[in-house]
Amino acid sequence: SAKNNSMKASGLLFLFLLVMSCGSPDNEIIEVDFERISDNAITLSAIADDITYVTLDNNYPMSIFYGVELFNDTIYLNERNNGMFALDMSGKMIRRYGSRGRGPGEYVYGLRFTIDRDNRILYLLDSKNILKYSLDGAFLGNISLEKYPGYFSDIKFQGSSIIAFDFNAGRATYNWIVIDAEGNLIKEKYNSVPPFKSGWGSINNIYEFESSTFYHNVYNDTVFCISPDLSYRTSFLFKPSELRWPRHHVDLSERFNYILLNLVLETRAFIVLQYYYKKSYMAFIEKGSGKSYKVTWEEENRGIINDLDGGAPFEPKQYFEEDRREYLVGFTQPVDILTRISSGDFSNSAAKYPEKKEALIKLAEEIKETDNSILTIVRLKK
Repeated sequence: SAKNNSMKASGLLFLFLLVMSCGSPDNEIIEVDFERISDNAITLSAIADDITYVTLDNNYPMSIFYGVELFNDTIYLNERNNGMFALDMSGKMIRRYGSRGRGPGEYVYGLRFTIDRDNRILYLLDSKNILKYSLDGAFLGNISLEKYPGYFSDIKFQGSSIIAFDFNAGRATYNWIVIDAEGNLIKEKYNSVPPFKSGWGSINNIYEFESSTFYHNVYNDTVFCISPDLSYRTSFLFKPSELRWPRHHVDLSERFNYILLNLVLETRAFIVLQYYYKKSYMAFIEKGSGKSYKVTWEEENRGIINDLDGGAPFEPKQYFEEDRREYLVGFTQPVDILTRISSGDFSNSAAKYPEKKEALIKLAEEIKETDNSILTIVRLKK
């Protein structure tokens, strides 16, 4: 048809099909082609209108962060050294949830957590066990996953249930199961992919957006969505390509020959992807038009150019929504802020918000290179 010919001629990134959103059958499915993501530049002021820095309590040394959620002016963090804890919006430690160990209320790994906001319960996944805490810090008991075969590597609370995901590449019994707060099975999604051995593990992406949970495995071409009613469907697709991570053994020396997708997020306006192919990239893809933007960076200068206050580049790690405003969250190293402030580029930069540039200079006077990472919250434009 003329419409199809026009779409082909335009060379858009997306293939529009039938449905995009979990809940709306009237929308469209998007297919993302990594090989056709454009080199259009993007800066932080193009997508955001505010930036906030939270210095994290230096009485508790922090290094690697496994997860973060913001809820009711409280920051919930899961970190390698301190385990699960909560901070106020000034970054001061409020409480810790259990501790590392093997006793009651303790956990060995505790890498992933989720929150039942209505009932104020925090669930912390520790291998085949889920620990329950009130948000006030009381230990409420355990939910055992021992009777379910597989290894569960992430959890999300949705509606009144817990979704536990298994991403043991090529060998999982389930893609996910849904259980109630007592551990009883409500629903399961069996893994339909024939067994295979990769020798490289698996990178998995779970994110929440507009009351639904989305999940993707690096070996699959589909991002799936689980709706509030626990039905599931395709959200969007990645175009099959020889560059996509293969379902077979990959030697360490060959890993740069494939696209490795490390992060998937969604906002109302964009699909956000962070991936590695020869070097690191982040892509912002407009849902409406299909136009794409790409950020390229090296290890020492990671992120989107920050022209809001002229500070260090911003690398988003998570999305959240509060009072119908959207936010992206990341972590900035103090040394990156200090290096940026002392550079000639910063002195000569024209920040979108000069008052925030001045505030960043004051922040730099209060921090040291050896301080904890700084939680960075970016508010997206309406």
